[in-house]
Amino acid sequence: IIKVKYHEKYGATIFANLDVSKANWTALHAADGNCTGPITEFAWHVHTKWTNKQQSAFLSGCSLAVAGNHYDPDLACGPNSEHISDTCKTIISQPDFKYNCTPQVYNGNPAVCEKGDLSGKVGKMIAKNGWIKSKWYDRHYPAFNEATAQWNFMLHAVCGPGAPPRFICAIADTANELPTTTIPSTYAPK
Repeated sequence: IIKVKYHEKYGATIFANLDVSKANWTALHAADGNCTGPITEFAWHVHTKWTNKQQSAFLSGCSLAVAGNHYDPDLACGPNSEHISDTCKTIISQPDFKYNCTPQVYNGNPAVCEKGDLSGKVGKMIAKNGWIKSKWYDRHYPAFNEATAQWNFMLHAVCGPGAPPRFICAIADTANELPTTTIPSTYAPK
């Protein structure tokens, strides 16, 4: 489960309690040969599209066509921005443009990161003994009123060179005690 607790004035704390010990690592390896055995590091983002019939998905169920790209209303224009194929084209064609979203750079200038690039803004998720149990504070987390029913959390398995493959994704299940958002996790059956 991933929970987002919005703060009264600004920002949010994101809590993760995810069991990845039973993930189908064989299917992940088949999808990306760089991914061998249990993966311990995950990039994570807010994506902007959802066409799945289920609340969560695995691998191809999290594809670009199904789950979209990173939430980027302010046009930071990372390589996976929701606007990469339209509005960002002019921005990224500038000779001095470079998307450099790291927690250190973000702390000094929040505009350098896509709002949905959580691993860039606050760091990657790390699994220990098959569990991701941590919390992060993001002073500039997207406001509750920005969220849409299409938003989903995406975890990418960090396995080696190249873009990390889309691993699991899930849409929000907004509970009565708003504004806490709960994101279920899923794994393909073995």
